[in-house]
Amino acid sequence: MVEVAENTFLNKKTIEASGGEVLGESALKRGVKGISTDSRKCKHGYMFIPIKGEKTDGHLYIRSALENGCVASLIGVDYFKKSRDEMLHLQKKYKNCFLIVKDPLTSLQRMAQEHLRGRNNLYTIGITGSNGKTTTKELIGAILGLAAPTAVSEGNLNSEIGLPLAAFGVRDEHKYAVFEMAMNRKGEMDILADIVRPDCALITNIGTAHIGYLKSQEAIALEKKKIFSYFNGSQKGFIHEEEPFFPILSEGVRGEIIPYGEKSTPGLKSYKHSGLNGTELRWQGQEILFPLPGKFNFRNCLGAIRLAVELGVDKSAIKEALESIKPLSGRGELFRGEVTIVKDCYNANMESSLEAVDFLDSISWKGRKIFVLGSMKELGEFTSWVHEKVGERIAVSGIDAVFFFGEETEICKRRWDERGRDFSFWYTSYEKLERAIVRFVKPGDLLYLKGSRAMELERLIDPLLK
Repeated sequence: MVEVAENTFLNKKTIEASGGEVLGESALKRGVKGISTDSRKCKHGYMFIPIKGEKTDGHLYIRSALENGCVASLIGVDYFKKSRDEMLHLQKKYKNCFLIVKDPLTSLQRMAQEHLRGRNNLYTIGITGSNGKTTTKELIGAILGLAAPTAVSEGNLNSEIGLPLAAFGVRDEHKYAVFEMAMNRKGEMDILADIVRPDCALITNIGTAHIGYLKSQEAIALEKKKIFSYFNGSQKGFIHEEEPFFPILSEGVRGEIIPYGEKSTPGLKSYKHSGLNGTELRWQGQEILFPLPGKFNFRNCLGAIRLAVELGVDKSAIKEALESIKPLSGRGELFRGEVTIVKDCYNANMESSLEAVDFLDSISWKGRKIFVLGSMKELGEFTSWVHEKVGERIAVSGIDAVFFFGEETEICKRRWDERGRDFSFWYTSYEKLERAIVRFVKPGDLLYLKGSRAMELERLIDPLLK
């Protein structure tokens, strides 16, 4: 769901870009206030986009969207033909507009593309990578927002469906637009890059997220690299200085490739990681306390600094933005109390899980360090291999106790047990996991929650806080 400016949406060029036939044109004169692919989130004045998925067809909810106040809706021509009488009845009853198109998703993407092309003097920034995309996007958005009006894609609007919705949040007054661009299959980045046509793009890293679909890290790198595919020579690409796939990512790119990191950030004099309190750094003569903990977040911070410097942002604005940033929901959120909890369970893959273990090892803590690991998903044939690698690292860590959750994590427990270590627990039932953890923790403990979105480890927060 995205709110839009009425005077920037569904103009003649955008409608033409949809490739559709207009039914009920007079309804458009009322303007469109928002756009959604979920009929339940549609409000008065919205436009509904019915997407056909694996489990259901959005066309089945057009009536519901209109009942909720939608003034317009895309509709696939095939569905319109077989439901013509019903759709004509709805159009007459609600006096709405239908845009009859070949495929609603493709039309949504083309309309978003035209919407961005129609914004004068807009500078677009694309962020992709296996880890850290959302945090880096928010950092860059916060910095640029202090320099000029900036649109930042909301939440996880980063896919072939979400990104075009985010594009409609860009308005005439925006100078910058920052988009997170994710992919989990071959060809998806082609679509996203064509919509955004980024003036500069940053790749956070190449990991194993979605390797079950793409089969190798090199294949992932080649897909992520497509974020640069619409460069014509004047654009800038940013890649971490120690990225193993740097040669593949940079080869043949028509534009300037700029490394970022500890060695290549101009003006970085020193830095000190301060555990849960973040990182203290001295940059361009300024002392900055960056509050997001961990080396991985510091890497994202340096990427944001490097990009902002290249865009000419004042160093004081960079400092102000970095010091004011807050952890995103599920991505390193910190809950302090009798028991301290790090909620880092929005998603998980091998690299981010290993970084979580490294982080726990790197900090001093008077109480026990307890790690809760949920299964990592979308790994396909690499599932056992990835969990074994993470299990091997956990087994030699300084963690005091570990709770494994999900069938895939059984191999992790075996690696821990083989080392002769105590205090490891494995559950496939959430209810049993919760009861065991609540009984086990005591004041002074530090818990780190890590797992894929599907495992819903955030359910542990309320019982633990109580």
